[in-house]
Amino acid sequence: MSIKKMNEVWDTQQRGSTTFKTECCRCTKITTLVQNLTKQEGWSTNQALQFLTEKYPILKKPYRNSCTEHDSSCIAHFTTGAAFAEHLQKANGANIQAILDCAAAASYSPVVMAFFNVSLCITIHALAFFAQMPYRKISRDIKIAAMRLYNDNIIPKHDILNYLSLSSRTFDRVHALWVATGDVVRYTNGVRGRPRLLHFSDVEYLKQLVRHRPDWFLDELQHLLQTNRFIAAHFTTVHRELVRAGFTAKDIRKVALERNEELRADYIARMAQYTPDQLGFLDEVSKDERTAFRAKGRSRKGTRAPMKGVFVRGRRFSAEGLLTLDGMVSSTVVEGSMTHDLYMQYLEFTVMPLCSPFPGPLSVLVMDNAWIHHGDDILDLAERFGMFSS
Repeated sequence: MSIKKMNEVWDTQQRGSTTFKTECCRCTKITTLVQNLTKQEGWSTNQALQFLTEKYPILKKPYRNSCTEHDSSCIAHFTTGAAFAEHLQKANGANIQAILDCAAAASYSPVVMAFFNVSLCITIHALAFFAQMPYRKISRDIKIAAMRLYNDNIIPKHDILNYLSLSSRTFDRVHALWVATGDVVRYTNGVRGRPRLLHFSDVEYLKQLVRHRPDWFLDELQHLLQTNRFIAAHFTTVHRELVRAGFTAKDIRKVALERNEELRADYIARMAQYTPDQLGFLDEVSKDERTAFRAKGRSRKGTRAPMKGVFVRGRRFSAEGLLTLDGMVSSTVVEGSMTHDLYMQYLEFTVMPLCSPFPGPLSVLVMDNAWIHHGDDILDLAERFGMFSS
């Protein structure tokens, strides 16, 4: 913040507070002193600040410095900035004049002053930005600058801590890392937390086991890991790794062991020669008094979900329907089970009139392997109407 901006802020925003008026007076004394110091030949604002930092440091324990050349400038070191500002207000400006006389007699080499110009600029900007952050993140550039200044014996350690607002413990920790690794930042592999017990290959082994047989219990997978991979892991670890890999528990879709994959492939190739509008699918369904009962419901955690329902089967009905691209185009319902004779009547008098000779629309009927769908009379009926029965 520039001196002009500082004066404007202190003069306008804090005008109504007695406390802030006192702080404004102190701020004005210090800024006026800095302005008077910069009026000397070859002096800049950074040089003035460096001079005040060296000659009048802010220390926790005050002590007097013996000076043989300029006795007028040998004043007590101060514990706070407010104490230094109050010192400027005393003696009707004599103390300020003593500081100006001491500054006129002081001389700095161009190299040292150029170095401090750069270092103080960095320090002032860093402190202005991070002064109110007790747990701030110190950038890598500031850490490297501190290490180089300390190793090259350019600035003492306590001055570096003062300029950069570093704690001694932080400085020692960064310096130890600098000596050990040559860098001020500890780099990791990006993985946080406790190391995983199972390696990538172990998780792949679990995934292969589950793909081959989905009904493994967790304790069985745990035993296979210990036997085949020589890893002793808890079954909860096995569960977490499977969840992390995208595997969840679900109902198993039971597949017939007697199913022949070659015959299935032949059936798919055979059905591929027909167009969708040529196909019609016939199937049946049955219901009784127990069918409408729902198997799943909701209740509070730890309690059952009771609901009264019919246990006696009661009257049973069977339905048969024809499904096409246009939806359910035909259906029939009978009491009891659907027999072969009833199915033939439905097929001859209800379904066949809706069909057309092959290869017209609805010229191929597809049925499942139910016993009522077997018989030469069904093939004879399909041939009589000029249709295919698959």
